[in-house]
Amino acid sequence: AMLVLPRALAAQVDPRGDYRTVRTEHFRVHFAPAHEALARRAAAYAETAWKQFAGELTIPDTPVELLVTDNVDVSNGFATPFPTNRITIFALPPSFVPELRHYDDWLQLVITHELAHIFHLDRARGIWALGRRIFGRNPILLPNALLPSWMIEGLAVHYETKFTGSGRLASTEFPMLARTAALLGAVPPPDAWSLATSRFPLGQHAYGYGSMLMNQLANSGDKLGMGIFVEEVAAHPIPFRLNRAVKASFGISVHDAFKQYRDSLERTLNDVREWSARDTVRRRTARGMTWFAALPRWESDSTVLVAVNNGEDVAGLYRAYVNDADITLTRLDRRNTLDANAPTPDGSVVYAQLDFEDPFTLRSTLWRGEPGGEQQPIVGTTRLQLPDVRRADGEIVAVRLVAGSTELVRLASDGIISVLAKASLDTAYTEPRWHPDGNAVVALRLLRGGVQEIVVLDTLGHVTHTLSSQRGISSVPTFTPDGERVVWASDQLGNQQLFIAALRECVSPCGARALTLSATGIGAPSVSPDGSQIAALEFTLQGARLVIVPMHAGYALDALPRLPHSAPYPTISRVAPVQPVTTASTPYSALRQLWPRWWMPLVGEGADGGVTYGLSSSGIDILGRHAWTAQGTVHPSRREFEGSAAYRLSSLPRTRGWQPFLDVSGVQSADRFFVFDSARRNLGELNRVSRFFNTGITFSRPRVRTNASFTVGTQLETRSYSTSPDTLITRLDRLFARGRQTPSVFVSGSWGNVMRAGRAISLEDGINMTGTVLHRWKSGSEQRSSWRATSVLRGYKAVDWGGFSRHAFAARVSGGVTDRHSPAELSIGGASGALAELLPGVLVGDPSRLFPVRGFLPGVQRGSRAITASTEYRAPLSLVARGLGLLPVFLDGVSMSVFTDAGRAWCGNDVRGTPSASALCFLPGVRDGWLASAGAELSLDLGVQWDAPYRLRLGAAQPVARPADVSRNGSVYFTLGTSF
Repeated sequence: AMLVLPRALAAQVDPRGDYRTVRTEHFRVHFAPAHEALARRAAAYAETAWKQFAGELTIPDTPVELLVTDNVDVSNGFATPFPTNRITIFALPPSFVPELRHYDDWLQLVITHELAHIFHLDRARGIWALGRRIFGRNPILLPNALLPSWMIEGLAVHYETKFTGSGRLASTEFPMLARTAALLGAVPPPDAWSLATSRFPLGQHAYGYGSMLMNQLANSGDKLGMGIFVEEVAAHPIPFRLNRAVKASFGISVHDAFKQYRDSLERTLNDVREWSARDTVRRRTARGMTWFAALPRWESDSTVLVAVNNGEDVAGLYRAYVNDADITLTRLDRRNTLDANAPTPDGSVVYAQLDFEDPFTLRSTLWRGEPGGEQQPIVGTTRLQLPDVRRADGEIVAVRLVAGSTELVRLASDGIISVLAKASLDTAYTEPRWHPDGNAVVALRLLRGGVQEIVVLDTLGHVTHTLSSQRGISSVPTFTPDGERVVWASDQLGNQQLFIAALRECVSPCGARALTLSATGIGAPSVSPDGSQIAALEFTLQGARLVIVPMHAGYALDALPRLPHSAPYPTISRVAPVQPVTTASTPYSALRQLWPRWWMPLVGEGADGGVTYGLSSSGIDILGRHAWTAQGTVHPSRREFEGSAAYRLSSLPRTRGWQPFLDVSGVQSADRFFVFDSARRNLGELNRVSRFFNTGITFSRPRVRTNASFTVGTQLETRSYSTSPDTLITRLDRLFARGRQTPSVFVSGSWGNVMRAGRAISLEDGINMTGTVLHRWKSGSEQRSSWRATSVLRGYKAVDWGGFSRHAFAARVSGGVTDRHSPAELSIGGASGALAELLPGVLVGDPSRLFPVRGFLPGVQRGSRAITASTEYRAPLSLVARGLGLLPVFLDGVSMSVFTDAGRAWCGNDVRGTPSASALCFLPGVRDGWLASAGAELSLDLGVQWDAPYRLRLGAAQPVARPADVSRNGSVYFTLGTSF
């Protein structure tokens, strides 16, 4: 992917509405009609990239489904070889992400990157190819997909730069990361490059170090080494043997290649230190900020506002008091995302943040509010970001996101929006700031071909000055208070530094001067109202930190060298003119994509202990509009079939802000019972076939800060019986000859507002409520109905007691009740966790239990009433963030918890002795009484297969209260997931 998103902000493709398809030789390109021009351009780039990859790697077996969509206001893309080769591109250039901004054409770059994944991950040889011939595109038969992400993403970034001449390996961001680590003697080894790490800068370890090491390998020996590497992994029975594949392809081990890379960094350090020694600017640094920050803005001569995500709390707005001897940050408000916070003349702040409109649509909207006070969205500002406010009248200039580009707009006080600088597929604008007099705007203009320009526009959108025009990364231009100069950040010296130029001196070339020479990099400048200081963000290994830089005359550029080993960008773009595909489009069809492409054999145990055989499969189209899964097993000797099938439709129109999903499923199971007469003689067998047919509509309303959903559904349960011998059924109750049909309806709902910080060990600060009510009718002579109601309330509170994350207190209460006619009891006991599918159909872990009480067996107590309660104290222990060499496991964080559980299940007075009620309730007093336990758990946050995050819990629980007939022995257990 081009950009790793926080899980809370991930949105899938929007399956609703009309889509069209254009076919080329190797691609089927899908798009909404409004994005046809962009999609046709994407098709042309895809075919060009295909030819480039075909010269180095083996061609995939199947065409590629390529989707261009514009449902989220983030720049991203992803690819998958399962169930078919597919690429999804979000139609937004990374014009607001400086580290991704070195591109000649963003669409060409992202398509090249994602197509690298397809050529890489699709490849299978030897035993893997044989398996594919038998089992189809089974997800476990993709050997290259079993590599660590630093290899997968490193290969793709290598090719994005090799084939486009731009991208991240031609940029300065990754060298800045590595150089900073080398200066501190802290270059992390490959076993620390997991996507599951909580160390800054998170996934950039895999992308940055992975791409630099893979690029070094590719350029160090045989020019076909990368292709050999792909083939070696694709053929070997054990793809986890990384050293074997790397040695066979590049003639060196991973360890030795990394050592060479680290040594090459260290050889530059003296030059880097000598270079940065020229920097005589003494900067003041704010305390208490790590991880990620964005775009500081001066609120007054003595205070700075900055958006921060420090990992210990969710993202928020902070204020720094810069006149204090010790600059500290004070938290003011919560923010969904990091964006500019622009002070207004009335003391409020205007900012942009992302939020969901529905499960498929994630949009940026402007908000306004007093710092620390009430916040309100500004009506009509959807898809606006990076605002700045004019001091004279409060008019806002901002960036508007459009499919394939960005443009500048003005928002007047009456709410009318007018375009200041129009976007095109070849030109985008970003990061505007008002002139102090309000008669001009300075902004960054991004041109196809990789040129980035700092331009000044008048209030009608005409360019009056071009301060900088270069192939490279420029960012965040801002006027000085006198309006005569502009300060911005640029990497023309080898990493991000601050520059200044006077408008009156801006003839070609502009007389720019450097203000800083930071060895690690510094950017995002904002000039104080009195013009004496600049607030900026300096890169460190712990994150971006706020620094205050005094204004001075600066350094003449002609006297400054570039950083060592940072070659200047090519002055000529390698991007060729694009000729969009002109093939006629056709209506989108999902049918071909839904055809089963794979299957998994299933072997199980039947009701009589015999072996059953079967298979499972699934399908989903690239839009996610239709999805199905099915599995079935057969008992050969008894001719019994058991199976399940489910289907989901996701393209229903939104209703009053709620998105509906239609689910239909069916399950069939078989049971076997022995029949005895009064003398305990075996008369034969009773065979039962149970079928459940379910239909439900789920209405979902997700938001970044809250989440709500409710489901309305029906279920029809049918049971049919047969006997062996056949005549036995005539001797049984008529119920068995007649069978049974039991219809039911249910309603369930949930609402929550819990938060989770980036490095959190637990959900924090909020509540979550769920509840379900089911009503069931019985057929036959009884003609009785029954009902069942259950609910769960969870609450969390975090406290800052030290450690790599906050400590947390958590509590959960579950309750349930059934009426006297309910056919099933409520049961308590056991540990609650999560199930993980190691292989299709192979599950490990414990399910999430409605009434858990650790230290007791599941179902130890049953009844028509149930209640359980749990309290936990959760504490961080250590942030390890390391793997075990090249083994496919990564340990991120270690935490612990101590807990108490209590619960009771009993039979209500309306149930005891009732013939139609649960058999358990015929026996008053059996296992009646409270259960309680106490214990502790150790939690390991793992990256399984290097990168897939899982939580492993090791626990011990000891009963402290129990009925007399329940064992007093405790339990030691391990499971996956969180307890609640």
